[in-house]
Order: sequence, then C-alpha cells, then structure tokens
Amino acid sequence: MSTYFDSYCNADIDCIPGSFENALFMVGEIGGNDYNFALAQGKTTEEAQNMVPEVVEMIKGAVRVIIGLGATQVIVPGNFPIGCFPMPLTMFKSNNKSAYDEHQCLRELNNFAAFNNEYLPQAIITLQEEDPAITIVYGNYYNAFKWFLYNAPHIDYGLALYLSWDLLRRLALKFS
Repeated sequence: MSTYFDSYCNADIDCIPGSFENALFMVGEIGGNDYNFALAQGKTTEEAQNMVPEVVEMIKGAVRVIIGLGATQVIVPGNFPIGCFPMPLTMFKSNNKSAYDEHQCLRELNNFAAFNNEYLPQAIITLQEEDPAITIVYGNYYNAFKWFLYNAPHIDYGLALYLSWDLLRRLALKFS
C-alpha cells in the first residue's frame, strides 16, 4: 500500500504533509478472500477462525500505514454475512434444513463472519487509543447487508439507490 502512495505522491500531485488530512480512507474489506479461499480448499470454519487474529493484525497494520501518511479519518469495514452469497451457498449446499436461517443463508458461515467481525471493533479501539486525534469508524457491512436482506420486500429500490447516492454526496461534502 505504501508503494502505491509513494508512486502517487511522486507523480504530478503535490503530496505535502497534511494533504490527506481531509480525505476519508476506507481500509478493506480485508480478509474475505483469505477466508473464502481457505474454506474453498476444505478448511473448516474452526480452522479459518484461527486465521482471524492474523488478518485483524494485517488490518491494523494497513490503518497504521495510512495514518502515517497523514490520514485522519478512516473507515474499517468488517466482513459480509458470507453465508448469504451465491458462491458459498452453492459450494456448501446442505440437505440439512437447520443449516440455513430464515432467509436461506448458511448459519455456520454467517457465524464465522460474525466471529471475524467481533475482533475488529477491539482493534479499532486499540488504534484509536494509539492516536486519539484520528477518527476511526467500524463499517458494519454485516448488519447493513442483513438489513437489506430482511427488508427487501419493503424497499423501493429507486428510492434506496437515490438515498445511497445522496448519503455518499453528503459524506463527501462533510469530509471535504
């Protein structure tokens, strides 16, 4: 990541100290591909859980790098409820009805994603304690996705798309 910023700052753009202080950085989602690959290779969710502390340390390292480059506002998103996605639903299909929740998502995979996401807020607290002047926020992809899934029958998607773009516009204005 620092190689990217080194090349970016050596281009025609002036990256003087403080040039990133009004930027909003989104670090992640990190780890999803690592977990998905491990599970696809036959690892159990218990074995994949052993990877979580190392992945969270990598996320903390990435956040420290961008803070070192001058970032002051960071969003660190967690993992999605992977048991609701087509690839895992196909790969880990089960004839056992209790393997699925009320929305036909695989419980075990979603429990794994939730396990991963329990580690991130503590990591964010640690990072925040290291530098209280930095704003670091947990991006809860898991609950956001589940909300859309549970409320899908009641959502006007035209309005939802408009509100999403409006929210992004307002966030951009707030941090500019």
